[in-house]
Amino acid sequence: MEEIQIEEKKGPDFELPWCPKCLNHTEYINSSGTVQRANLDGGTFSEVVEKRKCLDCDGTMVFVSECKFLIWFARIVFFGMWIILNLPLFYLFEVQPLSWVILSFSTLLFFLLIKIPHKSRKIIKNWKSTKEKEFLELLTEPVFKD
Repeated sequence: MEEIQIEEKKGPDFELPWCPKCLNHTEYINSSGTVQRANLDGGTFSEVVEKRKCLDCDGTMVFVSECKFLIWFARIVFFGMWIILNLPLFYLFEVQPLSWVILSFSTLLFFLLIKIPHKSRKIIKNWKSTKEKEFLELLTEPVFKD
């Protein structure tokens, strides 16, 4: 009996640059340039910025891990701010109906602030849907070849 080797298809990888326009890990080129930034003393300085460009569509390549980090960082920072701003409300003052209104308003405000990195959220959503499509394609492929 012949031994059949199954080639593993690699789907979207978390640590490789990914093109949101092509929805794939495509070949890319690293380009670097300088950007003028302002100093606190009123002067300027040059900063070297690296940019990854997709060779297929000339779009900007992103790391999905950086997008996930940005989303989690925003969640932690805004949740910490929510706790710091609302703890004095109940410990320093008597609980009144206005306290509940302020708590509701601040909760709504911080819920909206957590949604700020919308570009990163869109990239991760597209990356996950691409990963699911690749997985379904892998499941529907025939195992045995004639």
